[in-house]
Amino acid sequence: RSLFSKCPTLATIVHAQLVKVGLLPNTFWGNRCLQLYFKSGAVIDAFQLFDEISDKNTISWNLCLKGLIKNGYLDYALEVFDEMPERDVVSWNTMISGLSSCGFSECAIRVFLDMQRLVIRPTRFTFSIL
Repeated sequence: RSLFSKCPTLATIVHAQLVKVGLLPNTFWGNRCLQLYFKSGAVIDAFQLFDEISDKNTISWNLCLKGLIKNGYLDYALEVFDEMPERDVVSWNTMISGLSSCGFSECAIRVFLDMQRLVIRPTRFTFSIL
């Protein structure tokens, strides 16, 4: 595991420094910091930062999905997935993978079928997680 996963305080320090030097709420730096918070398990801090990122992109949303799933918040991940203004194949794969890994295979297949219905082209990874 990385140093950040062992020390949530380190993610907070990095966040504070980014704010201090004026690099937040920049989307790129916000996404990097979001990743650190989720890796350290600081889900509440991650959500607060997510709200601060003014120009969220698909990467921001996907990081949030992945972070929630990895930290055991599948229900919240489903809500975020539903709220996403735009989804890419990574969004769909993240949700399918999360559902499958948590034992919700039927739901994962339904999400895959929704993906197909919306003409989102699956990748090899998509098929490997089903």
